[in-house]
Amino acid sequence: MNTKYFADIIGHDQIRQALQRAFAHGRVAHAYLFSGAEAIGKYKTALAFARMLQCTCGAESGVRCLACDLPAGQAHPDITTVLPQGATIRLEQIREIQKDLPYQPRAGKQKIYILDGVERLTEQAANSLLKMLEEPPAYVVFILLTVNTYSVLPTILSRCQHLSFQAVPAEDIAAYLREHGCQEEQAAIVAAVSGGIPGRALLWAEGGYQLRDQVIHCLEDLKHASPGKVWDTVALLNQEREQILITLELIAHVVRDCLVWKATGNRELLLYKDCTARIAALTEKAALDGLLAMYKELTAARQMFLGNANSRLLWEKICLRIQDALAEQKESC
Repeated sequence: MNTKYFADIIGHDQIRQALQRAFAHGRVAHAYLFSGAEAIGKYKTALAFARMLQCTCGAESGVRCLACDLPAGQAHPDITTVLPQGATIRLEQIREIQKDLPYQPRAGKQKIYILDGVERLTEQAANSLLKMLEEPPAYVVFILLTVNTYSVLPTILSRCQHLSFQAVPAEDIAAYLREHGCQEEQAAIVAAVSGGIPGRALLWAEGGYQLRDQVIHCLEDLKHASPGKVWDTVALLNQEREQILITLELIAHVVRDCLVWKATGNRELLLYKDCTARIAALTEKAALDGLLAMYKELTAARQMFLGNANSRLLWEKICLRIQDALAEQKESC
């Protein structure tokens, strides 16, 4: 069984095995739907599966083909990836696939189309895609990726083999990080805070400690900031969408640790044990109910960011809430 293309996939053993079996027994479906959280490994798995389908050199053979030799990040001529343009995948993008569909593969055995974010198809684009899924050429495989199956047309769902990507155990993520040069303590922390999302773990292992320290520094600044300085922090945090989501996640981790420390004072329960002194200083004069309200607000804010809300206004609200929560407790009258 050909496993070489999946060597860098963290977790998802059952999904990998199902795809490898389908390939080995000649039972590859004409359309797949991979669902799961952002950065959980859907696209990486889709690309690995697509390259395996294009492989012409045989399972585990020492010979190498075009699919094997393509450098990371370089596209195979018969693997097409479609991403949202702005907020949606548009009809024009699907029509480009329709134009390309009748032509035989250029270099591989099949033509594979990976559509990332199918929950963001416009109505016209979704209906156009549905027609292609009904009777695709025998050499075509569609791999659709989504973070929300409930936003995908039921008629599209019914024409796909659905594979659901679940959170990866922290032990599996930590083991992968250690194998790739991460120190044991750092691997354990990164795996714990990743929420079972390998993409987050890899990002944080590469630069997450620096970003986490910047986030804690922002909270420290907000605690002591004058009203005018709050807007400086807002400007610093208001970045690209993906960066905003990561920053929000890190803030939520720090606030979670503040809650735990305020409630228990137990270092062993913290995610960021190496930042115990800074966590303690942040929570020194904070009220428990204020921290809890802040944590709930961060959870709600993430959903609003995903819904394309005005990021500047949301950051203003979050920063003011953080400043209020970390401020000195008011004396009872």
